[in-house]
Amino acid sequence: MQANIRYGRRLIFYALVVEDKEDIRNLLVEQMEEKGCYVRKANDGAVVLVTALNTPDVTIKAVGLGVKYRLAKPWEQSQLDFVFESALNLNKAR
Repeated sequence: MQANIRYGRRLIFYALVVEDKEDIRNLLVEQMEEKGCYVRKANDGAVVLVTALNTPDVTIKAVGLGVKYRLAKPWEQSQLDFVFESALNLNKAR
């Protein structure tokens, strides 16, 4: 997951690295930080895609990339609640 913010003329990248193997996770973080990214890391979690592109092609590509849950913009509170509860249950089952 990556987002970016403009700081003056400079583009700043923020990234979240989720990898269960610590050595790989640390290597990815190190390489991204060397490129100027601000990186947060986690060893597990449920991947949630929030998108305005609510098409079958996006859904298929997202599932192929490991997305567990998808929210289409604009979402209803009940949809967000369902995704949140499902993600919590998935993590508890591990």
